This record gives sequence, structure tokens and C-alpha cells, in this order.
Amino acid sequence: MVLNILFRSVELLRSPIFHRMVGRVHQKVQHIRHGVPPEEQGGTKLEGQGMLAATISAE
Repeated sequence: MVLNILFRSVELLRSPIFHRMVGRVHQKVQHIRHGVPPEEQGGTKLEGQGMLAATISAE
């Protein structure tokens, strides 16, 4: 019984899917604690940039 639990734990820790999941949870926690970094927000953020934004969006 104990060996089975140990084997399953080692198998889980070696799994790339497990590490990907832990990474995503860590990223979500960081976003909640510190906000989403600008480089991860995406988009063009043209609003509030004056005439250049109005010219680009009119084309």
C-alpha cells in the first residue's frame, strides 16, 4: 500500500502535465497578488495616445 502511494507520487512528480499545471496555478496566484504584467495583457492599447491613435484607427 505504502509503496503504491510512493510510486504514484513519483510518477506524478515526473509528469510534464503536472508541472505545467503547477506553473499555471503559480501564474494565476502571481496575477492575483501583483496584477497582470503589461507584456501579458496583449492588444494595441491605442486609446489615450492622441492624434496617432485617431489616425491609425481611421484607416
